[in-house]
Amino acid sequence: MTAAPAARPRPMWQIVLGLVAAVLLVVLAVLALPALQPEPPEASGGRAGWPWEIELRPGGGTTVLGLTVGGATPSTLEDAQSLWPQEVMQVALLADRDGRPQALEAYLESVRVGGLQGKLVLTARSDPAALAAWAARAARSEPQPSGARQLSLAAADLAEARRQPLAGLVFLPAARLEEATLQQRFGTPELRLVSPDGAVHLLYPARGVAIGLDPQARERPVLQYVAPAEFEDRLHAPLRAASAAASAAAPAGR
Repeated sequence: MTAAPAARPRPMWQIVLGLVAAVLLVVLAVLALPALQPEPPEASGGRAGWPWEIELRPGGGTTVLGLTVGGATPSTLEDAQSLWPQEVMQVALLADRDGRPQALEAYLESVRVGGLQGKLVLTARSDPAALAAWAARAARSEPQPSGARQLSLAAADLAEARRQPLAGLVFLPAARLEEATLQQRFGTPELRLVSPDGAVHLLYPARGVAIGLDPQARERPVLQYVAPAEFEDRLHAPLRAASAAASAAAPAGR
């Protein structure tokens, strides 16, 4: 029998091209891995949840937007910062016209909750004595359009302030959500109030939620959250008082 001819060795250029192709495939696979990984919670807003996903907590608090308001184990301003670590949290004291501190608030310019982008204002619960001490050491005081003043905390007080528990949240979605859409998501409100200026308020006392709407859709909705036990004092009573004041002033303006 005639022996089979020996296989001819591959040219060097084919070997080199094969190696280059293999390296390129590995590089492309590595580059594609981040796109295949799920978005981190802080980027997708997954941990924050949707604004209408509200869970009642033991002790009377509620969990919404990934944070617990009121109750036995409320979240803190630091907890809110950890949900959106890429955002700079602005913390300040709000004082009246005479400089007396009224509340500790924090502000995040851009957060993502569920699939909605918006702004978030957080109100913390603090001891009045601590508020007074922080106000006395405030680094700066700036007047606000309402006549109130905003006090910037001294650096030494800021860390303690960020550990204060949450008493309320205000979410300002970037989207102009209509009343029908909000009622579809939150459900039929227990109370629906219309202010003398035409503003509509959807109230959900059992869940500690109040939604303010401009009927002309010129302004974005305002979603407020407190512990249900504090709904009357913190949200409902101020609305009634403002409505009564506006009604009383209306005849004088004519």
